[in-house]
Amino acid sequence: MMRLMCSSFVVVLGACQLPAAAFGRACTSSADCVDDSGNGTAALTCNDGQCVTADYLDRSGPDAGPDPDVVPGGETCADAIPLALNVDVQGTTGDALDKHDALCAGDNGADRAYVVTLAAVGNLRVSLTGNFDGALYASTNVSCAFDTVIPGGCVDAQSNVTEPEVLELFGVGPGQVFIVVDGANQLLLANSGTYTIRATADLTCTAGFNAIGGQCLGIVQEVTQVVARTNATATLLDDGRVLVTGGRTGASLDSTATAEVFNPATNTFTATGSMSTARARHVAERLEDGRVVVVGGATIVGGAATPTATVEVWDPQTDVFSAAPSLPRRRDLTTATQLGGGRGILVMGGRDGASTLNDILVLDPALTAWTAHGTLNVPRFGHLTTMFDNGDEVLVVGGRAGSTARALDSVESFDPQQLTVSSGSSSTLLSARAAASGALASPRRFVVFGGYEGDTDNGFVGKASVETFQHDGDWNELFADMQEPRLFATATVVPRLGIVVAGGSQDDPTASMELYVDANERFELLPPLHHARLAHAAVALLDGRVLFVGGDGGNAGNTTPLAQAELFGPQP
Repeated sequence: MMRLMCSSFVVVLGACQLPAAAFGRACTSSADCVDDSGNGTAALTCNDGQCVTADYLDRSGPDAGPDPDVVPGGETCADAIPLALNVDVQGTTGDALDKHDALCAGDNGADRAYVVTLAAVGNLRVSLTGNFDGALYASTNVSCAFDTVIPGGCVDAQSNVTEPEVLELFGVGPGQVFIVVDGANQLLLANSGTYTIRATADLTCTAGFNAIGGQCLGIVQEVTQVVARTNATATLLDDGRVLVTGGRTGASLDSTATAEVFNPATNTFTATGSMSTARARHVAERLEDGRVVVVGGATIVGGAATPTATVEVWDPQTDVFSAAPSLPRRRDLTTATQLGGGRGILVMGGRDGASTLNDILVLDPALTAWTAHGTLNVPRFGHLTTMFDNGDEVLVVGGRAGSTARALDSVESFDPQQLTVSSGSSSTLLSARAAASGALASPRRFVVFGGYEGDTDNGFVGKASVETFQHDGDWNELFADMQEPRLFATATVVPRLGIVVAGGSQDDPTASMELYVDANERFELLPPLHHARLAHAAVALLDGRVLFVGGDGGNAGNTTPLAQAELFGPQP
């Protein structure tokens, strides 16, 4: 694709404005380039299917700069001017020899490059005012090339010469940050001139913490669990403690009946009463009276998994599990959702050995019986469910089906008032997803992160992409992807901060974490976990920290249950 560059042109095409009526017209030969005034073909030539001038060809050739739709090459910030913090610096944009390419503005005008040196991780704010239409972009690499620009590190917000451009970078440093001043060349405004630039750093963090949203965030502590476990559950209690149940443990990876409680006041785990049934891949839900219902799962012995129909209830007053009515049919990899108003626990789908289930069941609030309420349109297991905050819809998203664990793109809607299911209002995912994670970014907006598409017959393909569903709307894919594909990761809502997406990965477990901020649909890189993990559990504590429990810390051929829990939060 050719790059259209502006000199004396005046009609919009890309970022440029062009005068001749035929300029930019699609063509197959120069005869197609006769403009409306009847001029011949001398002024306009058909080149690459488009009517252009000789001047344009000169300016769009190999010496005019790279195509904005491909990765540019040859840029350098090696001649960057040191920029001190908290000092106004005056300058003038450079000549043609200083082209670093305004990647966020689409122009290749004269520019200048600066370098800020940060002693620690911090938030950096750069402002630019001048007598031209300016733009800023930032890189931590001296090449200043397109693939080294800091995420969110481009700004061209003002198509005028009176308002400043402000570039805000969160969690950058320690080290050098390169800032390029360039002209945006919008609306025929000047694209070069004099300016004042100023850089300020408002927060610094120690090693292992990143400055995000005015806080230094990272892993604040490791805590040893009573039992190493993966495929367990972690449930927040009314008093702020966390109940951890079941999972697989030991060298044999057998399921366990053990349970333990995390106390955030002392940052310790303590053993509590054990369940009657050893289980993993189960679900747990807190009741309105504070008790916790543990449903289904699989008893795993010697690598053989047998789904269970048993249900148990843990009482925080006694630390004891007691039996509850069993499911009508055994299942693992199901979901449990508490219906509003104390209407019971909703369970949908799951797997009974080789059979994928589609039944919909509700356990009454008194815990006396399960009642069937129709079936899902598509049998599924390992899916996601969420209830929107007004309680009028439970969304059933993706998952797996059949003996090949085929990823699904289907989405269904369950009405918790009428206890009926439909597929009409929720459309379908833009791509099939299984083993994904999800969370409510707002009371009416659900976000689905990663997962995989494909099946065992055709191969699994991990996904770094993210989709959002607006209640009473449709699915949309974010422009920005996560930093890597994530399967069996966690997505945890932290109030006033965003959604912390942690661990997972398509192959070996990853320790990476990132923060999704829904207000501008961006990801912020977080410091990594101390231990790579997938199939772990995560809980947002009442004090704003996030607890990560257990998970698989091995590699693709060696499952290793973890005993090291971690706490994420503000730097102490």
